[in-house]
Amino acid sequence: MAKVLLVHPEEVVRRGLGDMLAGLGHAVTFAGDADRARAALRSRPYDLILVAVVLPGQNGLRLVPVLSELAGWAPVVVVADAGDPLLDHTEDCGAAGVLVLPLRVAEVAPILDEALSQRAPWDWERRVA
Repeated sequence: MAKVLLVHPEEVVRRGLGDMLAGLGHAVTFAGDADRARAALRSRPYDLILVAVVLPGQNGLRLVPVLSELAGWAPVVVVADAGDPLLDHTEDCGAAGVLVLPLRVAEVAPILDEALSQRAPWDWERRVA
């Protein structure tokens, strides 16, 4: 079981993807924007972060390295709508994977497993306060 932080502005996506992650055995914490994500990362360790490409007032792709560093270099998977023009730039931001909405469990599990295999051992001292 991984501790996952899901950062997405839309409650319906958080709920649906959160249920999917819980069904796969993961413990999920939700954040609707970048500020709440930063606060969550300062309060406890996470094994994996999922972040929307578009957040209120923030480009989620620019947030990927920031969140990863705050989390002690945990892998970050980007969540985007099919056809989003920012999908072309996900490789450049350092994301460990991409989930394209709409999702099916059969697609999600292998991407998360691959991302989790890339995580560094947790070191609370490496996280940025």
